[in-house]
Amino acid sequence: MIVVGAGIVGAVCAAELAARGLSVEVIDARGIGSGTTAAGMGHIVVVNDPPAEFALSRLFARVVARTRAARIVDQRELREQKPSLSHAMQGGLLIPDDAIVYAPCAAH
Repeated sequence: MIVVGAGIVGAVCAAELAARGLSVEVIDARGIGSGTTAAGMGHIVVVNDPPAEFALSRLFARVVARTRAARIVDQRELREQKPSLSHAMQGGLLIPDDAIVYAPCAAH
């Protein structure tokens, strides 16, 4: 089986195929984790929603907070934490114990 693309998706597909007993070769024109995976960190989620959807996000935050440290931050705190975000942003969800995986490293 040949998997085209050595990013996080290609790596996971290759690992799953190999786990199922297939012989797998992964090819990529630019190297492991150098394409979309390198460009898409994706760990900041920006929600620029109308008030009703933001209210739903607040409800989600309360549910998450039951099992993890999570809280809604208002516009002032959001600007303090992430000054480069649009000033139109009204707030956000802060999950202090959240973590990210640098996808190019994970693809290796």
